[in-house]
Amino acid sequence: MIYSIYDNMNDSSAVLIGLAIMLLVAFLLTRLTKPLKLPNVTVYIFAGLLIGPIFKLIFKTNLIKPELITGMDFLTDIALAFIGKYEKILIFIMN
Repeated sequence: MIYSIYDNMNDSSAVLIGLAIMLLVAFLLTRLTKPLKLPNVTVYIFAGLLIGPIFKLIFKTNLIKPELITGMDFLTDIALAFIGKYEKILIFIMN
């Protein structure tokens, strides 16, 4: 079972491994789709789908523990804060 890699780890190590898997998959997919000239955001969304629901559909288990995913909700808040900050800067520049 996939979760066996998390069995002997403390929480911080499991979070780092989960982040590393997510970043690695996203990085590899951006390199593979570069000839198609897709925007990176599209590839990141596809990477999230690949790691989450598609992996679970094929292998009947999760690659990342659900507890880790719910514990990483703060990343959404940080990403939205950056988007909001850059949006204000772009609006200021365009006016």
